[in-house]
Amino acid sequence: MWTRGDSARLISLQLGTTRNAVIGKANRLRLPLHPSRSDDVNYLENNDFKTDITYEPKLCSEDNCKMTAQPGRDYCAYHCRQIIEEQKKIKEAS
Repeated sequence: MWTRGDSARLISLQLGTTRNAVIGKANRLRLPLHPSRSDDVNYLENNDFKTDITYEPKLCSEDNCKMTAQPGRDYCAYHCRQIIEEQKKIKEAS
């Protein structure tokens, strides 16, 4: 889930633990930099000086939603959670 780009919060909800526990475990396992962090912030390194290039947040793909999309996702946190709940209901029904 980490390398797929799921947020630490989303992973914690699925595992029934805290966000900090997920981040701590990822650090202890020395997992690579979280994809959402490496994609969202772009820095140009020049002689040990970091210059912020630009950051334009992506908006949620849901109609009429003006929230910022989750890193690496097309939907905001609210709509991501709705999709997960719908998938759980479908899975439980089958």
